[in-house]
Amino acid sequence: LKELKKLTRRQASTVTQLLTEHVPLNKYLHCIRKKLSGICDGCRQHDKSVEHYLTRCPAHLAARARPRMKVGKDINSAARMLANTEYFEAIAKFVKRTRRLR
Repeated sequence: LKELKKLTRRQASTVTQLLTEHVPLNKYLHCIRKKLSGICDGCRQHDKSVEHYLTRCPAHLAARARPRMKVGKDINSAARMLANTEYFEAIAKFVKRTRRLR
């Protein structure tokens, strides 16, 4: 994707991991037997999936506020956000603010 070329290498790597769902979030780590549970460490209510991390986890509510302006109504769907290459930079900035994926 040419939109990935506009990002730093780290941002492009993060977006690619989110797109493929091969990302160090608890749900994936549990699937590959690196974690005992897929439950989110932030809210302890749901699996920490890409969908939960990007759109629902209350622990990241403040970090989600800024990309909301850029992404608009698509903020409610990780699939829609990741399908629109115009949002890649906003997603990468959200990830950096949460300090969750390093």
